[in-house]
Amino acid sequence: MRNPLKIFSRSRPSQEDVLLTPGELLRIRMWDARSSHSRSTGLAFLGLSGTFLAVSFLTSFGPFEILALASFVVGVFLVSVELEPRVKLVPSAESLLGPLLALSDELRTRGFAGNATYVALKDGVVMRVPRIEGSQDYLDLVPVGRGISSSVEREIGALKDAEFSYVKTWVPKAMEKGLNLAQGMKITSRGENLEVAFDRPFVRPLCVREEINQRVCKSLGCPLVSAFGEILASSTGKEVVYQGCKYDRSKETSQAGYLLKEGA
Repeated sequence: MRNPLKIFSRSRPSQEDVLLTPGELLRIRMWDARSSHSRSTGLAFLGLSGTFLAVSFLTSFGPFEILALASFVVGVFLVSVELEPRVKLVPSAESLLGPLLALSDELRTRGFAGNATYVALKDGVVMRVPRIEGSQDYLDLVPVGRGISSSVEREIGALKDAEFSYVKTWVPKAMEKGLNLAQGMKITSRGENLEVAFDRPFVRPLCVREEINQRVCKSLGCPLVSAFGEILASSTGKEVVYQGCKYDRSKETSQAGYLLKEGA
């Protein structure tokens, strides 16, 4: 049994904030203390701007004033917009493009076009892909989000047979603060139906590609939504049927649906 403590913060706690132990509070503080991306480079440019400004004042040489202004603008930009994650976003997402399309094409060529179902077995969770919905002819594959689900468990511990309240609280924190996979994550449950919204997910360069939407998002899902399906199956012990994912370009939000079913 946990000895819980309430979260206190400057803002009013949301409904998702639950009772946490001191160790869990420490974990959140450690996540918040992780590197601040390109700010050190921006500060260096601001220092360089001051140097150029001092030299221009002593020499009355116009180009130094221009260099001082340019260095100041670049420094402020790097400090304020966190350039590093923006630069890394596209290649990290694009690296998934080829393998996802290849897997989707191979499954369709062999006649397996049903929606993925995550099934918890004795030796772990498998991604079960049927020929059509409800078919007993299927392939059991390693979930495409296995790497992400394993990373989440390294952050917050094993999730096998974990209570749903723990999953709902800590998986979003791990994906947001611990792994920076999305700027926000919200889990909504209605009976056996679950919907997960990812705000500005790291895979959004893929979400705007029509071939990914048609060949991957509707049946298999990207590694991010696959990872959550695997986590649900592991924690609940139920079969988790992936219901597809939609991306809102204006809000930069992905919404994935899942249906929980009792295992056969």
